[in-house]
Amino acid sequence: MAMGPETMQLVQAISGIIGSVIALTIFLSPIGSFRRIIREKHTAGFKILPYMVTLFSATLYIYYGILKRSSIILTINVIGSIIELFYLGVYFRYSSTQTRVSAGIKLAAFNMVALAAIVLATVFVTDYVRTIVVGTMCSVFSVAVFAAPLSIMLQVIRTGNVESMPPIPLSVALMLSSIFWFIFGFTTSDFFVATPNALGLVFAIAQVVLYHKYRQGPIDTDTALEMEAGQAQDEDSISSPDTVEIADDGPGQAQTQLVVEEEVVVEVVEEGSSEVQTEEVEEGGGEGGEREEEEEKEEEEEEEDDDDEDEEDEEEEEGKVAEEGAEAAKEEEEEEIKSSSS
Repeated sequence: MAMGPETMQLVQAISGIIGSVIALTIFLSPIGSFRRIIREKHTAGFKILPYMVTLFSATLYIYYGILKRSSIILTINVIGSIIELFYLGVYFRYSSTQTRVSAGIKLAAFNMVALAAIVLATVFVTDYVRTIVVGTMCSVFSVAVFAAPLSIMLQVIRTGNVESMPPIPLSVALMLSSIFWFIFGFTTSDFFVATPNALGLVFAIAQVVLYHKYRQGPIDTDTALEMEAGQAQDEDSISSPDTVEIADDGPGQAQTQLVVEEEVVVEVVEEGSSEVQTEEVEEGGGEGGEREEEEEKEEEEEEEDDDDEDEEDEEEEEGKVAEEGAEAAKEEEEEEIKSSSS
């Protein structure tokens, strides 16, 4: 059943307003990156070319909105142009002189010269031809922008990795925007709006599907083998638990064998008293005690040897002192004898 004029106008207004709101969120999506630039006061590694392209697209659609006398197309693209100019202003404010000059040349060549050439080329033709030419250029440029992630999508299919894709909320926003702008273009019989958004919808849906298909990333052979080994270990642990209880014939006794890092600990639980025996600990303790005794004996022997050596040294020194005293006494006697004889 065909829609009446009033219903058609209502659908046009609703789809245009919703599409504009979604487009505004897309324009504002990079605001976090520029807040970071303002906070860190530098633009190292930041690429400004996509924002120049967006500004060119918005200004081109402003021209098209003026030709079509469409307030909805004109309004959202004026707002988008202001936002993109703000982004460019932040970039030029915090970029280096060399980067600023290079970006300024690109901006002048791409946005000013190209746009001025388009306007001048369509001045001397009729309104109908001007609308066709500008609308065609807008459509081609929009399709090129929508198809820009195509190489990334092929890379995702080849590698199974979605890290290089745009964030999934942005892809969903692009999909919803394409839906409502397609409805707006279709209900207004503006195929320069409907056609590129139909293709954009296809690309956006493809991005969302690829994201959900490959979001877990590829599983390589090593990872698969590790997963299989882990499953096998789980099965072994279920079939043969590490804790085994063995009931003895004796009343009230049980032995629990615990395997902990290749050490066997035997716990014997008896009625009225509990004794814990650790085989390896006791063996290690016995060996450690013997080693300590041997070391103590060696130290005692070394101390005795040192004492003997000290005693021998003292005796030698005492002997030397005695000999020296005897010699001195003999010399004194000889001198006395000589003095008496004289």
